[in-house]
Amino acid sequence: MCTFITPSFVTKCSFPSSFAVAFSFLLGDLLSNIFASFVLYLTQPFAQGDWVQSPDGKVDGWIQTVGWYYTTVMGWDKRPQYIPNSTFGFMPLVNCSRMTHRRIKIEGPLRMRDLDKVEEILKDVRNMVENHNDVDESMHRLCRLKSIDEYFVTLWVSCYTRSITLAKYLQIQESILLGICSILRRLLNARSLLLAHERDLEERQAALVDGRGTIEELEADVARLRTEAAAKEAGLQQHLELNRAREAAVERRRRALEAKYYAMERRGEALQKLQLSAEVFNIRPALAAKFQEEALQMRAQSVEVAWNSVAMEKEANMWEKESLEKEMALLERKRALGGSGAVLEAGPSVAATSPTAPSSEVEAGAAAEAGAPDAADAPAPAGGAAAEGAAAEEATGGAAGEALEADLSDIREQAAVAIGGE
Repeated sequence: MCTFITPSFVTKCSFPSSFAVAFSFLLGDLLSNIFASFVLYLTQPFAQGDWVQSPDGKVDGWIQTVGWYYTTVMGWDKRPQYIPNSTFGFMPLVNCSRMTHRRIKIEGPLRMRDLDKVEEILKDVRNMVENHNDVDESMHRLCRLKSIDEYFVTLWVSCYTRSITLAKYLQIQESILLGICSILRRLLNARSLLLAHERDLEERQAALVDGRGTIEELEADVARLRTEAAAKEAGLQQHLELNRAREAAVERRRRALEAKYYAMERRGEALQKLQLSAEVFNIRPALAAKFQEEALQMRAQSVEVAWNSVAMEKEANMWEKESLEKEMALLERKRALGGSGAVLEAGPSVAATSPTAPSSEVEAGAAAEAGAPDAADAPAPAGGAAAEGAAAEEATGGAAGEALEADLSDIREQAAVAIGGE
């Protein structure tokens, strides 16, 4: 007899088996977590309030509660994590609350240009770490040069604190970092100050070199100005001498003119005496002869005075000629040197114009002495330019002297005739 299994029968039989499988899975998970909680209770890897961490960083916080199924962990952001107890069976866990020390590890680069200070830095940092009150002496306290790279070297510091609380640990770490900064600032700033001092010395030396160059240029300018001042002083001295010579010539010419005016006055008196003697000649011949003789004597005196004035004027002309020659030589030398002498050239301009007026007066006096009585009453011509030269004045003086000699011979002849007639 054969038995056939129908589909309805299979359905009725499969439902209880599926439920049993699911229940067994649930029961196994529940039993594993309960068993894990029992193991945690027996082993006590952590307790309520402990700080735990997982290597992967997924668990990092404080244990709040340990239940039969899961454990509550409060993270740093105050978010609770519910972790099944069976997870702790295969997940490594770090209980930070049970550590005995906290480690301080510091790595920092130092520049290659500060390589000569590395030994002193290591010595001071090592001394600071070893003598720190909050660092445990029983643990290692190291300060070493860890590596050398292309542009820097690495300073490595490692030590342990007695306190494991976070605030105290950070305070100790901060004090060590501040100590290292103080050492670096003291040593490296000394180097920086030394380098700055060297740069300052170089800049001062460059400034001194520039200052020396400026001083040399100023000394050259001062020497040049002194040379120019000496040349100008010499020129002024020469101009002063020229002015003095011209003043002396003008003074002599003035005296000559005064003498000539006096001679002209005496000559006029002599002419009046002659006219008076001519008028009284027919009445009293003896008195007329006496008047004529006095007139001739007065005229002879005037001629002599005029002669002396002509000689004085000739000498003044010679002096003026010498002064003009000196001035021309001075101007030629100044033109050759190419210097500007506006102040020097303006010096003798006043004295140069002063001797010109008397020259025309000399000519007028010489003409009057030559036998023209009316020339003394005629106005003298205006003063000419000094550039006409002393040669023309000498020629004028010579002509006046010849006229005076002719006049003197004429007076002598008249005197002889008058004495013969008497």
